[in-house]
Amino acid sequence: MKTKRAFDLFIVVALLFLFISEAFLREASLSSIKNKPQSLDSILSSVPSFLRSRIRTRLDLMQLRDNVNTASNDVEKINALTSLALYLTDEKEKEKLLGKVMALPHTLDSAAAFCYFLEKANSPMRVSQNEYRLYISKCPSVNRAALWQIGLQELKKKNCKPGEQLDFLLPLLSEKPDFYDYRQLYKTIYDLAARLEKKDNTAQKAEDISIICEELPTVAEYVQKMEKENSKGAK
Repeated sequence: MKTKRAFDLFIVVALLFLFISEAFLREASLSSIKNKPQSLDSILSSVPSFLRSRIRTRLDLMQLRDNVNTASNDVEKINALTSLALYLTDEKEKEKLLGKVMALPHTLDSAAAFCYFLEKANSPMRVSQNEYRLYISKCPSVNRAALWQIGLQELKKKNCKPGEQLDFLLPLLSEKPDFYDYRQLYKTIYDLAARLEKKDNTAQKAEDISIICEELPTVAEYVQKMEKENSKGAK
């Protein structure tokens, strides 16, 4: 009996310490004063080790929510909402936050929201394949190959059938690739077409374009080249 009472008392003290510590951390993190700020590590060093992880998680969450509340323009709002949504495990709150991102002007930073809603069943915010492809077309060319890849991975994650994956990628056969990074996408089209035993020339066309991609620069090489040229022009 004494052991059980001692254990119960320990739990009560631990929870009380957690409450006090989090209140203190909030005060320290939100304070805008002239006092020299303490680092998070130095604050947490005074907290029992079994509580540090939980407090750090709550402090991170608190900071992410504060970022949402203090965002002053659309870009900041998109980034803050997305960061908070990706941190959360509660699907309902995550969907609500990313839904707010979709309501703002679409930018490259909206990618996480578009992927989340891509072919998301039973969601009023569902993004169709056509809508996602249109979004890609409005993003900078250096980011498009990656967005195609991310979209494809999202379809796989949602257990879309090979035929649906192929339909998603087929418009690429009508586009002229500008980077080596598209090569894997065309190889995927080839593999899917072969697997589905397509009787048209889909597989052959995809293979031909993938070979063309081998002669193209990667996105990283292109960006590096542009940065060098810009630095020369600035001198």
